[in-house]
Amino acid sequence: MHCRWRIDREALDPGSSAQYRFVVASTADDATVTVTVFVADVNDHAPTFPDDVVQLTVSEAAPLDSRLRLQQAVDHDVGTNAVQVPHAVFE
Repeated sequence: MHCRWRIDREALDPGSSAQYRFVVASTADDATVTVTVFVADVNDHAPTFPDDVVQLTVSEAAPLDSRLRLQQAVDHDVGTNAVQVPHAVFE
């Protein structure tokens, strides 16, 4: 079995269960079997930021645990493959 095109789980209907069900029939003995294919998600979309380069100024007197504000990253993956820590919380 093979696909004619790449299946991208994020491009599927968000309300769908990311599975395909179809019936395979044998012409030799009229037997049929139902096959269910579950589409697993992979980390196929790297997070991106609105700007390629961000210039920050940090004082040499800044404490070691200082936080810097970054723009929010966009990640089109879902679930565990998506950005887990919102980048906008870095201040």
